[in-house]
Amino acid sequence: MTTEAHNEFLREQRELERRRREANTKECEDLRDYVDNRILRLNRARLRMVYQQEREEDERITRRAEERRQRREERIARYEAIERGFMEAEDFLAAQCRIDDWERAREATERENMYNEEMDQREVDRFWGLDLFEANKRAELERLRQFYVERVKKTNEKLMFAKVVNEFSVEADHVLCHDEKALLEELARVNLQKRKSRYVT
Repeated sequence: MTTEAHNEFLREQRELERRRREANTKECEDLRDYVDNRILRLNRARLRMVYQQEREEDERITRRAEERRQRREERIARYEAIERGFMEAEDFLAAQCRIDDWERAREATERENMYNEEMDQREVDRFWGLDLFEANKRAELERLRQFYVERVKKTNEKLMFAKVVNEFSVEADHVLCHDEKALLEELARVNLQKRKSRYVT
């Protein structure tokens, strides 16, 4: 009995040891699987983070390149706008200079044409203006004579009205004295001399 009980006890101990080893083995395997899965997840997370960082770096590089391109285009646009402003100012000044040159040339041409026309007209006046000159001279003498007759008449009327002189009859055809004729001719000569400069240069 004692031997059998001892053997039974030993078998039970071996069975317990076996179960304990199996439990430990299973726990170790579970722990190993957990660690492997954890390492795999960590590796995947690390790779995902690396991929995200690389993508962000690529996006940053692309964004920086796009920003540089935009700044370059804006800078070139500003330079082109400034250059266009300078070119427009130069074109405006050049056009003004051309207009001034054309205007001076036109004025010179018109001045020359006017001078030629004036010279031609003076040649005509020198040839055909003699009869007109004499007619103007006679008309001026007649105007001055009428002016002088009317002046004498009005002066006589004023003197008679004021009773400064006695009444006397004035002939219808008034005859001028020698001094009056000299004065009238002198006035006519001065006025006709002014008119003469228009025809004879």
